[in-house]
Amino acid sequence: MPRKVNPEERKAQYEAIKQTARDLMRDQGTSGLSIRAIARELGMTAPALYYYFENMDALTTALIVDGFHGIADAMAETQSAYASAHPATQLMEILKTYRRWAITNQADFQLLYGNPIPGFHAPREVTVPAVMRGFVILTTTIHRLLETDDVTIPDHMLKLPDITHETYMGVIANVRETTAEQRDLMSSVSVDALTLTVVGWGQMHGLIMLELFNHLQPVVGDADAYYVHQLRGMFINMGVKPDVIP
Repeated sequence: MPRKVNPEERKAQYEAIKQTARDLMRDQGTSGLSIRAIARELGMTAPALYYYFENMDALTTALIVDGFHGIADAMAETQSAYASAHPATQLMEILKTYRRWAITNQADFQLLYGNPIPGFHAPREVTVPAVMRGFVILTTTIHRLLETDDVTIPDHMLKLPDITHETYMGVIANVRETTAEQRDLMSSVSVDALTLTVVGWGQMHGLIMLELFNHLQPVVGDADAYYVHQLRGMFINMGVKPDVIP
């Protein structure tokens, strides 16, 4: 009969399993993830891990949720630290934080966005609220920026495909599986704010992914300086007045 594990021991082992999985992802990519490999690293038997996670999908889901909450926590901390700043400055700092988290937590970031696991389908009811935390931070910050007199969005950015506009309205009105607080916050943002969020998200995310795989550095030299330079250019292209761009 296995000995009973107290809550503190269980929590510590639960976190150790996830950290070991992250270490394996860092060294071997998502292909290195398996119950047997994790158990071997921890000196456990594979069946013993099922006491903590019912299967590999459950562990992967926990890692994904941790990752999205981790990046959102960092963004929220920056949002709070720059709460009294101009929204353009606050947004710039949040976007810089997003990149810093990705560079510091590369295995997690690549699990979230870069290395899909064959056969794994994340349960939306668990992952969507975590995903939306960071998205809501970006969108509401951009919405506050648009409430100033310092932005004139170019007309071409506002001419969306009908299906995109329809989807945006659905996101604003009622995203499935989101929390009540997230739905409330999103209901107050404009389609224009959501448009700029998606445009900016795509641009910064593309730069970060190029950097993570070391494609960007040989071309631009200093990836940090180039990222900030591109953010400033993105702000200008979105119609933000140059004199408020940090």
